[in-house]
Amino acid sequence: MSDLTNETLSEREIEILRLVATGVSNKEIATRLVISPNTVKVHLRNIFTKIGVVSRTEATLYALKNGLVDPSFLPKTETTQPVHVEAEPSLLGQTEPVLTDQPAPKRRPLLVAGLAALIVIGLLVLGATAWTLLRPRTLPTTTPAPTAAQPVVQPVQSRWASEPELPEARRDMAVAVYENEIYLFGGQTGSGVSAAAVRYDPLNKVWETLAEKPTAVSHAQGALLGEKVYVPGGQAADGRPIAVLEVYDLRQDQWITLAPVPVPLSRYGLAAFEGNLYLVGGWDGEAYSSAVYRYDPETDAWSERSPLPGPIGECGVAALPGKLLVIGGFDGTQALTQTLAYFPNRDNSGDDPWEERPDLPEARYNLSVVTLANAAYVIGGRQGDLAPLMLVDEAAAWTAFDMPPQPVGEGATVAAAGNYIHIFGGAHSETLSQAHQVYQALYSIAIPYLDSGN
Repeated sequence: MSDLTNETLSEREIEILRLVATGVSNKEIATRLVISPNTVKVHLRNIFTKIGVVSRTEATLYALKNGLVDPSFLPKTETTQPVHVEAEPSLLGQTEPVLTDQPAPKRRPLLVAGLAALIVIGLLVLGATAWTLLRPRTLPTTTPAPTAAQPVVQPVQSRWASEPELPEARRDMAVAVYENEIYLFGGQTGSGVSAAAVRYDPLNKVWETLAEKPTAVSHAQGALLGEKVYVPGGQAADGRPIAVLEVYDLRQDQWITLAPVPVPLSRYGLAAFEGNLYLVGGWDGEAYSSAVYRYDPETDAWSERSPLPGPIGECGVAALPGKLLVIGGFDGTQALTQTLAYFPNRDNSGDDPWEERPDLPEARYNLSVVTLANAAYVIGGRQGDLAPLMLVDEAAAWTAFDMPPQPVGEGATVAAAGNYIHIFGGAHSETLSQAHQVYQALYSIAIPYLDSGN
């Protein structure tokens, strides 16, 4: 293979270009690289601009012409490789196997039928085993002696674990995940509002200190676009909301300042969607806002979108295919149970972009929300000691899952990396936490794929 010395593309962009050349979809690229489909789209847009192409076909030809791909990267009709089965969360907190990335080479009809039958039987056995081992249950403190009518129940391993604590107890931090590493910015500490930036490596379980954010803030959010983390607004050390937009360059470990938010805001919701940022609601220093703003990184400009049905702050925002969910919050008078769906593309065409979704079981605000495998997870919040929740099917209701070993409270920061949800800090009974708790939300199972040859 040629030496990869192309100066115009980063290593990550070359990696994505290679995958494009094999014909895989954006979703498959996102799954393999453990990044979001939106991040893949941003990378592809940058790649197309840098190499001067407008389609995946032209990008593939470019990769072949410039020696970025050799035959080992191209699809094969006859191969032996594992089939990846990724278990998604169900409404009961169990896992159900779902086949992904399964090749479909030519086979003789009888062989295909036989293999299909074996795979179906295997999946049924796996499903029954997953149901038995992973469903939530309450175990007795002592196990009674087995009888013919009562088999022995084996203990279920907890999905919760603890990992290295935060360098300092904190709450209300901004967060982003890039290449399976977690970045935290700012937050409220025991000594005041912080400008600290740190990175956590889940593989090696170590913390690293990064370049400090120019402006110390709490009650701010972070969102990843390309290889940069955008942190708009937030609450300054004197308690006032600010409008500054500070952006952290992941490759250079340095900060730049871009176009400010149209009005100073903190305690808002934020999500990246199809290469843009969406900032929802928030507190302007006097009242909670119903405004929705979109930021376009290409033009470095903010624009106002269709407003929320009412003022909301301290809510959570989850990006799902085709929409954003705005979850819970505070309207200035009371905590909210509502879940709203916002459709940006409807907003672009002038249609009403808002719909209602299942309410939370109880009102909560200053909560944390994360998306994993197209399911929304809610952790913590103010209004009591609240159970974590997940919404797998938008036609169904929110479902509680296992309580974490340590109370989370309000202002915790949550991130999804791989199959795990990481929970950092927070405050419980006005006491700041340094805890780092991890929940295994998904399981991966490898099933061998058999090749019969010619």
